[in-house]
Amino acid sequence: MAAEARSFFIKDSPERVAHYDRQWSTHIDRIVAQLAAGASMSEIVARFDAAIGAYYGFIDESVLKYLPKLELRGFADRPAPERLVVVNGRYLSLPAMPGMDGIFSAIAAVVDPEVDCIVEFGSGLGCNLARLRLKLPNAPVSYIACEPTEHGRRASELIFSTDPGARFEARPFDYGTPDLAFLDRFRKIVAFTVHSIEQMPVLGKAFYDALLAANIAHCIHLEPVGWQRFTNLAQLVLSLHRDRDAWQKLRRNFEFVIDDSELVNNAAMWSAAGGYNTDLLPLIAAAAGRGEVTLTALAYEIIGLNPFNPSTLVAWRRTRAG
Repeated sequence: MAAEARSFFIKDSPERVAHYDRQWSTHIDRIVAQLAAGASMSEIVARFDAAIGAYYGFIDESVLKYLPKLELRGFADRPAPERLVVVNGRYLSLPAMPGMDGIFSAIAAVVDPEVDCIVEFGSGLGCNLARLRLKLPNAPVSYIACEPTEHGRRASELIFSTDPGARFEARPFDYGTPDLAFLDRFRKIVAFTVHSIEQMPVLGKAFYDALLAANIAHCIHLEPVGWQRFTNLAQLVLSLHRDRDAWQKLRRNFEFVIDDSELVNNAAMWSAAGGYNTDLLPLIAAAAGRGEVTLTALAYEIIGLNPFNPSTLVAWRRTRAG
């Protein structure tokens, strides 16, 4: 079946890029002001993390407005500053957002002395690459921010300007027409994505073919795709992406129930409503089935700062012959 028939969201890609470009533009003046005040890379990242961790209710107001119906079950009437999160496949009420440090430590752990490049696809403001630079201050690697938005690339350049010793470049990038020739000059690459493939309702084979043709030794995805392991949910989400009337009915009527037994179903319906990715897990499974990659980590719904869009961690290494 043609990709266009698989999701009516595919044609919305330019609008999504424009949306994030506007969003990232709001950070530029703030970063410039921090630089003028002499802020370091670590201080800029820490302030960004503090903003993410700020309390906006038990369920963040920006999330709550997209829930047509909500049943809190045993999580009703939680006092401030408790907030609903997902950790290791369970709903929890915590007084502070869980940290992401362990995930970036896991990425840093595969950067051995032979690695000469770390690349993030859909790098946003560049904070994730900055976190890795802070963990690997002496590693002689190039950091490449592949980002479709102009303001995201500019923010990344500003953040990395605090570290003149870092080899850094920001490049325009489009998942739909992936040209990874710029990676040919590197011998051993670590690649990763963090909630960027989610914005591609159908990633398709082109990106993964390009990824596997490059000298990528390790790849780590932190994406909200764990529900894709269930065939019934995968088929349901795809059917909603093909039927706008059914999709609109979902957005008006679906009830999110805060119970661990409903966690994956909630995540699938959040992805369906947002037009999020539907095929990353099958693409990785196909590559593993062909013997091109070996899975090194798989943790479903490992963390969810947005409890309805929890991240699944999938990591692989290239399988080398001989």
